Amino acid sequence: MGITTLVLLATGGAVIGFLLSVLGAGGSILLLPLLVSGAALPTREAVPLSLLVVMLLALVAQGHWPAASLPLMLPLLLGGALGAVLGQRLGPHLSDRRLRQGFAALLVGTALLTGAEAVKRHQVLPDPAIGSQSRLGREGFNAGRTTCRTGGTPAC
Repeated sequence: MGITTLVLLATGGAVIGFLLSVLGAGGSILLLPLLVSGAALPTREAVPLSLLVVMLLALVAQGHWPAASLPLMLPLLLGGALGAVLGQRLGPHLSDRRLRQGFAALLVGTALLTGAEAVKRHQVLPDPAIGSQSRLGREGFNAGRTTCRTGGTPAC
């Protein structure tokens, strides 16, 4: 492996680590193509390596375990373990081309769902309580604004 490939992988790793820590996403989506195209690994070899690297980067990026997310962990781990076992059994029967096509379809689907959710969460809706428009985000109407309902004075 040449110095150019090593620099490419290190740079890609830095970008992936940054995205994981800031967004909580981006690891496998970027790492798998980097390993397949940049390091010329077959998809079958790149997948387990990308999983290991993303797992380690996620542990470093997390830094702590928020107590509120712990109840979500068990069902995610159980579902993930089931999916991993099924993937191990099905993966060897798929060609490298089919694996890449499936990954590409997953990327497109994820992008469409993420875009639709972003539009939905930032849709401007009328707020009947104050007779104006507000942005509907994850927190609901008037997220971050002080209103009569929250005990503030600006909208009263």
